[in-house]
Amino acid sequence: MPLQSLMGFEEGARGNHDAWETTTFSFINFINKMQKKYSYLMLALLLSMLWLPMQLMAQDDNTVLQPQFGKQTVTVATDQELTYYDYKGTGSIMSSNSSNSHSLLVFKPAEQGYSIMITFESFDVRTQMGSYQGYAKVYDGEVDDTGFTWATTINEVTKDTKLPEGNVIETLDGIYDRKSFYSTTTDGALSVGFIYRYSFKADGWVAKVKCVKLENMSVTLLELELMVDPVALRMPVRSMAT
Repeated sequence: MPLQSLMGFEEGARGNHDAWETTTFSFINFINKMQKKYSYLMLALLLSMLWLPMQLMAQDDNTVLQPQFGKQTVTVATDQELTYYDYKGTGSIMSSNSSNSHSLLVFKPAEQGYSIMITFESFDVRTQMGSYQGYAKVYDGEVDDTGFTWATTINEVTKDTKLPEGNVIETLDGIYDRKSFYSTTTDGALSVGFIYRYSFKADGWVAKVKCVKLENMSVTLLELELMVDPVALRMPVRSMAT
């Protein structure tokens, strides 16, 4: 092969090689830029995902849900009023095994000398038959569940599942409106136990929880009783003004 042809071939090959290197280098730069770009996007997405729950939690500081399983404790500040729902929140409790529940929620006042008061604005949970349970128990004070076993899954809630013993104020099994309960124990606590096993579809409940002074409540109840039936305490109406 003539020398000039050989030199031309080498120059062409070198040019192709240089072009290939340039293309490869540009492609690698492109990949690196894309990686950085999407890394930033992924980081921004992750931060936004973390920020959203924090915002939701901040907005829901005064909302409490009954746990589906097990025991939990909530401390209520003196000037706080909580909105308290069954574990489904604002949704309905569907008539299904997936709705099975077995739990206890204890409310305690943050400040000594106060007592918890719960007012169920509406309550709708009913037992369908003996073994298909649906009810709540309101306890005066904190329930001692030492040695008691709570269900942890829907399949562990059976016809033999019960709530623990304790100082039960009332068992709620049905439909109620405006039922109020307050603690008379020294620690001021109230507890709500809940059990549901494939019973009727239900709306659950919504309630308000706050701290009260029992002496203030006694005066309020006395005044209310006098206004409704002043003869009940054998006290003339005019004595209210003296």
